[in-house]
Amino acid sequence: MKFKFCGDLDAPDWLLRETDVISRMTYVRIKLLAMHIIGTMMGTTEMDYDKVRKLVATASFDTSDTRAVIAALRFVLHSAAKHGVEPATLAAELGQIGLPNEHTLALQRAYAPQRDKLRARLANDTLAALPHVDPRANGVEWRVDYVLASSTVLAVGQPTVQLRLALRGGPVGSSEHACAFEMSADKFRVFHHEMRALLDAMDGVSATQEEVSAN
Repeated sequence: MKFKFCGDLDAPDWLLRETDVISRMTYVRIKLLAMHIIGTMMGTTEMDYDKVRKLVATASFDTSDTRAVIAALRFVLHSAAKHGVEPATLAAELGQIGLPNEHTLALQRAYAPQRDKLRARLANDTLAALPHVDPRANGVEWRVDYVLASSTVLAVGQPTVQLRLALRGGPVGSSEHACAFEMSADKFRVFHHEMRALLDAMDGVSATQEEVSAN
């Protein structure tokens, strides 16, 4: 089953296994833990493990359970923001992977007011990782191939997408260079969705900066 918060892919098996562990916490504590994790993702706070231990105390978690819940919630919140998932959609999909209704609503309420800020933060972090790069694409060439037979490829009868990007992606002022790669149709759909989400997030950051400048 495909989920929007997983980029229209299946939910990871490890996440599905952790739903029972997450369900052992009360929905109030799940919301508080999710809000704390969002704060660490936003860079407004550091992970406070003493606080985390108090939040999971009633569920009798061991160290492994605690780490698993933090990893699972961080994955869900990060991935949902990355893919621009609406809060109501996230809640519905979390219910489909096995979380109780009250837990899905708790996570929705923690995620909803921070969704746009999280998306902007992720977009800024992506660009900040390339401080000396001008990420402009000067041109895109594409081709769809349909492999009917091959002595080297096991899966035939499947379309593949060939992309060639003309980039000014070295140090600012360097000459143009090409980046060519191939992907399956499923991966291309995820790639296209993520690029659209990143563009929307970057537009949101630009609009915010313009408002700040105007004031």
